[in-house]
Amino acid sequence: TSVTGVQTCALPICAQPGPIYSITFTMIVVGGNACMYEVCARVSDYVGFRSSDSKAVCYMILFTVACLWNVLVDMVTTYYVAEQIMMELGFRNYKGQMLDEIPTFTERFETYAMQRTLAENSYSYAFPSTFLIPFLLEPVATVIGPLMMGVYIVGSHPEIHGREAENWVAAAPLDLGRYADILLNMVLAILIFYFPGGYTHTLFIALGLSHMYIFAMDQYKLLRSVPSITVATMEVDWWAQLLLAPCCGLIMSCFVFKGNCQDYGYCLEGPRLILTCTGAFFLHLIVHV
Repeated sequence: TSVTGVQTCALPICAQPGPIYSITFTMIVVGGNACMYEVCARVSDYVGFRSSDSKAVCYMILFTVACLWNVLVDMVTTYYVAEQIMMELGFRNYKGQMLDEIPTFTERFETYAMQRTLAENSYSYAFPSTFLIPFLLEPVATVIGPLMMGVYIVGSHPEIHGREAENWVAAAPLDLGRYADILLNMVLAILIFYFPGGYTHTLFIALGLSHMYIFAMDQYKLLRSVPSITVATMEVDWWAQLLLAPCCGLIMSCFVFKGNCQDYGYCLEGPRLILTCTGAFFLHLIVHV
């Protein structure tokens, strides 16, 4: 039933997908992020930077931009698919107007059905697909798995000995890619501000708990697993702080979007609203930088 009480679809069509769908979607997101991780790492190595700090900066920017592009493509695809489905099913807005009769993109985007669909997609993309699952798998994939494989290879090949044997069982050096992971999580959390508030507190609680686990895991990994590391400059940290500017710009853009036609002195529609939100983003970006 739509918001206006008009029957729009039968129960089997509107039934929520089962757990297999959620698990499959989660693993697709995890796999896509892992592919981006590997590609960006290889590109950063291929460039041939003189210092590991510059390579880490390159990786951080590439990974953040690539994953955000993935999110953008996913959101656009979800929007157009959901729009076509809702038009065919006869969804209406709160005024009783058919969805295919609404003239502008902004009005369609603000309908309850579209807002809920996009919010659910954003929530599923963020948690647990991006916030938690990759970091639960990380100790196995980067510490335990390589160690067990190295022990097996050294134990089954007597010709491997000395320094070569040590290299097979040595822990992997620490990289500074965690900046990119945290930035991606922050942007995904901020995107929920564009949608109904019912998802906000649960997503940010999930973000906080996931980052507590990440912090604890990194502390243990740094103290007990990885070899000693020397960070010679603040270059990576400086660029990470710079990449916080678009995050805060997104918050400003969300603020302008949610305040539209809410007695704050402005009520915009269509391209004017999009331009105003975009202008607020870039204005805050410039001031922040």
